[in-house]
Amino acid sequence: MIHLDLETRAVIDLTICGSHRYSLDCNTDVWCLCYHDTSTDTSGTWYPGDKVPDLFLDPFTQFTAWNAQFERNIHSNILVPRYGFEPIDVDQWEDTAAWSRQLGLPASLGKAGEVLGLPSDQKKDKDGRTLMMKMAKPRNYTATGEPIWWDDLEDHKMLDDLVDYCKQDVLAEIAISKMLTEVSKFTNRQTITYYARD
Repeated sequence: MIHLDLETRAVIDLTICGSHRYSLDCNTDVWCLCYHDTSTDTSGTWYPGDKVPDLFLDPFTQFTAWNAQFERNIHSNILVPRYGFEPIDVDQWEDTAAWSRQLGLPASLGKAGEVLGLPSDQKKDKDGRTLMMKMAKPRNYTATGEPIWWDDLEDHKMLDDLVDYCKQDVLAEIAISKMLTEVSKFTNRQTITYYARD
């Protein structure tokens, strides 16, 4: 199973237009993709321009994310056409957030982690969210209306910190996924695979 998280940037508002329209906008792009392979216990970070990781080329790999519809849209509409990723069938996706909600837990990754009592090193990075929201939008525009992004600055610390935030989200999602597996063993509900569908 590959747990993953994406950090992106855009000129349009995700909360207003939704992830599908967001992923189709020509100015929407990816800062980084962080992932962890539970079968090999290995992690990685992909940046635009890097070689596509081999594990994303396997047609039988299962992928999971928190609110995976977002990752699926970005993958299908940006990573595949712009960066050479292979398409991923909808049945290869699972959504940990949907599973969490089915068990009566909050829809928010951070709040679900708090309810489950995750240790601090496995919780969502609250401070990092402020940076993420900042870098998700242009820092300015040119005279002709072109967006100026935060990587135009000489100091790359912001991007490094954003990647750390993304990695922490992956760790939090993995920790919650493991706990949900345990919780399911003690409930009368059948464990359901949740797909990230339109």
